[in-house]
Amino acid sequence: MFRVMHIEHPDGGRSLVTLADIAQAAGVSIATVSKVLRGIDVGTSAATRARIQATAEQLGYRRNLLVEGMQTGRSLTIGVVIPPYGEFTRRLADAIHGRCLTHGLIPIFHWAPPTIRRSDPAEAEAEDAADERAVLDRLLDRRVDGVLLYPAADGALTSQVHVCQAQGIPVVAMDRCPEPGVVDFIGTDDAAGARLAAEHLLARGHRRILIMGGEARYASYRTRTAVVAATVQAAGGHCTIAEVPNADLDNLMPHARRLLAEDPAATAIALGTDVFAPAVYRAAQEAGRAIPGALAVVGFAGLGLGSCLRPTLTTVAQDPESLGSLATDRLQERLRSAVTGSRPWSILLQPHLEVRNSTGGGPS
Repeated sequence: MFRVMHIEHPDGGRSLVTLADIAQAAGVSIATVSKVLRGIDVGTSAATRARIQATAEQLGYRRNLLVEGMQTGRSLTIGVVIPPYGEFTRRLADAIHGRCLTHGLIPIFHWAPPTIRRSDPAEAEAEDAADERAVLDRLLDRRVDGVLLYPAADGALTSQVHVCQAQGIPVVAMDRCPEPGVVDFIGTDDAAGARLAAEHLLARGHRRILIMGGEARYASYRTRTAVVAATVQAAGGHCTIAEVPNADLDNLMPHARRLLAEDPAATAIALGTDVFAPAVYRAAQEAGRAIPGALAVVGFAGLGLGSCLRPTLTTVAQDPESLGSLATDRLQERLRSAVTGSRPWSILLQPHLEVRNSTGGGPS
């Protein structure tokens, strides 16, 4: 048995419990208490560790991570730059949060608020980059140990990534890479996914195919559009391509109407993202082109909205949960000295095709 003492102010109030208080109550040294409570002690018996932990709990001890951070140079916080405005990034953020808890890290989620974007792509990219540089600066001022980054655009933050690395702060990029070969990166194999989509349509006999691709300033959209087009053309088919912005339904409708009108003989459409599907469905209905009878539709992302559409949307499904978990694991590894200075790491997760009713032959 051991005695637990209560620490009182002279006026009867409770004071903060210190390591010295725990050491006195448990009958051990302050150094032993410190090591046990930080989980770095290997020489103390299991019984002594249990006694120290029980004493700390009964006294109401709380670690002072600010002090520990000053002592160790680690804040145990990481910056997470993800604007969670859509399903994909919300799922990504949720996975990161869960893995941070597993590693004993506290994520600081911070991103630039949405603003009215300029119509010129170069100006829009410059505005995105400026906003994100300010976000990263604020996170670095908070002395985060590392950064998980979902860039607003490819290559926009190259200089800021170098600033982080010069300060010994590792960066793991997700889905989009600021500078290939310079930072750790995890994303989706967009080329493999695009081939799945194109080959699926070709296998169903489609040879005139529309492509409603996302903005070409994003490598993921560029790759999806280019690979679908090349795969269809290699099979003797024809593609009509439109580049459209990520936008709400009302702003996407004119793009969808124009693309369907551009090639009335087309029998299928490949989308750069599932987000475009509601506009295409409505535009097809307005044009009297039934899905999938007159127009097959295949998306990309595997978002929940696809299963809510009628007919349900065939899509190339990504895995944001695995992406977020693996990125967090890698950042944790980077925070250990064992991998400091090792070569940048790059992984592409393989997507899979979910066949539904929008291309015919899917489950009822």
